[in-house]
Order: sequence, then structure tokens, then C-alpha cells
Amino acid sequence: MRQSLYVVPFALLLAACNGSSDGDATNVTFSAKGEGGNMTATADENGRVSFKLPGFEGSIKLPKFRLDADNFDLNGVKLYPGTKITAFNVDANSGDGGNGPDRVHVRFDSPASPQVVHDWLKPKLIDAGYSLEDSGAGLSGKTDDGDNFRLELSPTGQDRTAGVITIED
Repeated sequence: MRQSLYVVPFALLLAACNGSSDGDATNVTFSAKGEGGNMTATADENGRVSFKLPGFEGSIKLPKFRLDADNFDLNGVKLYPGTKITAFNVDANSGDGGNGPDRVHVRFDSPASPQVVHDWLKPKLIDAGYSLEDSGAGLSGKTDDGDNFRLELSPTGQDRTAGVITIED
């Protein structure tokens, strides 16, 4: 997982060039602690991309972008159709003074009830090699790589769900 933690966020930040015409955008953050210092990169809902690396920092304005079910997957498993990702956060070496686990958090909004989203994802993730158990309205277990996986789902209205996926190395 560690290699993808460094590549994915920067690819997402560059993807901002695709633009979002609906006024919504996905917030993306990436932070890493390393021997050479801390690194952070953020793309906010207004298209502002800020970055801070050892010895260099800056920001640029790019078109807003939106991640959704069409351009995001977990080992080939797409999110429920019509889902919009509201935030994508990567925290490399997040705990214990930079020596802790790497974490990825994906927050999303789906146009279906929590049960429908659960029933959509569970069999597909199991087919992709995840070992999962029901956990309240969500799921918990391991990815096909053995990383900890948690899916939390909560209703936000009639046939609407807020979800959070957490993957921890």
C-alpha cells in the first residue's frame, strides 16, 4: 500500500485539470512524514492546489474536479452508481510521530439507502479478495493485501447515504 499512497494523491491533484462544471468538487489532501521532512498537498473545493515540501512551498489555481463512481474503484470495484466522492485524504505515517500506520479516508455521498449501498459493495469486494464482516450498517475486515478496511454508512435523507471508507496499513 505504501507505494500507492505516494502516487495516487499527486495523480488526483493533477486530475484537477479535467475540471468540474457542476460547481461541486472533491477535497483532496495528502500528508507524509519522512526523514527529509513533512510533505503536504491539498486541492480544495475551489480548485486551489497548495503544497509544502521540504525547502519548497506554493499554490496554484486549477479547475475544480469531482471524483465519482465512474472514476474511482477499490481493486476494480466501483462505488454505487451515482456516488460522488466529497473528500479523499491520504495520511502516510500518520501516527506515533510519523512511525504509525498509513491511512486512506474516502468520504462519499450515494443516492441510495445505507442497506442498498452495503448490499451493492459487499459481494463485489468479497469477489475482489476482501475478507469482510458486517459491522453495524457497514463492513469491516481486510483488503486483498491484508490492510485493515472499514466502511461506515449512515442515512442522510430518504434514499441518501453518507459513507466513509478507511484503509489502514
